[in-house]
Amino acid sequence: AALFRDMVEATRTTQPDIAGEALYQSSYCYEALGDEARVMSSLADALRLKDSLRPEVALAEIPARVGASYNRMGRLSEAKKSLNEAEVGIQKLKSTMGEKISFKELSRIYLQMGSLSTNQLSFESFQSGLDTLKAVQPFALRSIELNDPIYSQRALEGLKSNYRDLYLQIQQVPFNTSLDMGAAKREQIERKSNMSTGVLLAIQLLRQTTMPSNGQPADDGGPKMTTQLFDYLKDLELKLTSFLNSRGVLNELTPEAIKLNNLKNNIKIESEPVFPNERR
Repeated sequence: AALFRDMVEATRTTQPDIAGEALYQSSYCYEALGDEARVMSSLADALRLKDSLRPEVALAEIPARVGASYNRMGRLSEAKKSLNEAEVGIQKLKSTMGEKISFKELSRIYLQMGSLSTNQLSFESFQSGLDTLKAVQPFALRSIELNDPIYSQRALEGLKSNYRDLYLQIQQVPFNTSLDMGAAKREQIERKSNMSTGVLLAIQLLRQTTMPSNGQPADDGGPKMTTQLFDYLKDLELKLTSFLNSRGVLNELTPEAIKLNNLKNNIKIESEPVFPNERR
């Protein structure tokens, strides 16, 4: 990030194309650091130099990244607007360039549009991270569907990494130390259940956006990358579904209730009538 800042200062007036690219690339650094304010400021500064940017960056890649940033901040209407702008931008680019744009270049653009850093994911940011992934994962999937050995492979590894980070957060849901052990356990199970359900829904949404054919070039005969992706996600689905099916009853009895229940179980019922009117 520091190197990019130095590059911007050195080239802003004399070589705005380099300065704009440096600003754009620095947004990835700030995203990995979890500095959302600088992500947005870098992208906004880059767009001020949009006439010097590569068309795909100005039309599609930056709007997609702006939309993702808005999504993480909970500004959903603005996120939707930017993501729609990114979709319009990539379609405009494809129609303008036609056959001049290669499968490799398209897979690279979609990779940039769907790239998402989840290395700063935490329990507190889980939901915003999941919502952002649902918003940008169709772009990553478009890259994967093109089956490029370089950029599609990166998109595949990136999307798998995103889901792996989400799954690890589910496994690490903390106990609420302000509650007694029984209540804390019930709350932990409920939180894990809600998070697991959210991830399963995200996978279902991703599967629904799969295109039956995307004009993919011939490959080396190995399994297509979409197959690799959904094989990985199927295994994750099985783990999450298994947890949801085996979680037990969430409203288990507290230790005090168990004690009272045991007392009730030890009561002996006498068959001899107790009251005089029952003897008649």
